Amino acid sequence: MYPKDSITNWFSGQGHWSEVPSEQWLDWNWQLRNRITRPEQLETYLHLTPEERAGCNLTKNKLALAITPYFFNLIDPNDPSDPLRKQVVPRVNEINVSPEEHLDPLGEEIDKTTDGIVHRYPDRVLFLVTDRCASYCRYCTRSRVVSGVGDQQLETQWEAAFDYLEKPIDNERCRRVVALALAQTQLARENRALRQQ
Repeated sequence: MYPKDSITNWFSGQGHWSEVPSEQWLDWNWQLRNRITRPEQLETYLHLTPEERAGCNLTKNKLALAITPYFFNLIDPNDPSDPLRKQVVPRVNEINVSPEEHLDPLGEEIDKTTDGIVHRYPDRVLFLVTDRCASYCRYCTRSRVVSGVGDQQLETQWEAAFDYLEKPIDNERCRRVVALALAQTQLARENRALRQQ
């Protein structure tokens, strides 16, 4: 798009999903249910390069394929070099790993206090509550634990994570953020308890 990057140059509308009522199209649940998740499904909407086709065949072993219809409509179907296309359409070179690369490029495993909690900085905590995303970015720094494929799985230890978040924290700003997170996690606990009844 650059240097003609303006909203008028972007793809607009519902594209292949033009028959979907607008209230469904704008519903995030509908977007998740109708994601493109299989290579053969992707090929019905997009002519894949040989590198992309080979990359799609590897998605059962590395990072899964998932693209919401909304995100797909932002991709330029005629440009294999389109940045958004490269962001979500697998390529075979993803399987190439250099000796310098790390499975955990951000070093989060070192700062894990329990499965699902990373506490690297004194005033913030990363709470990994899910291993699923609406669309899987091919450059994801957490690809080792998202999408349900690969060597590692994210297994959040909920009770241990909640206990850790309830500990006293020195920084006032962080206390407010944790208070909000605790309110949300309390709702999640209650929801889980109701489901088990």
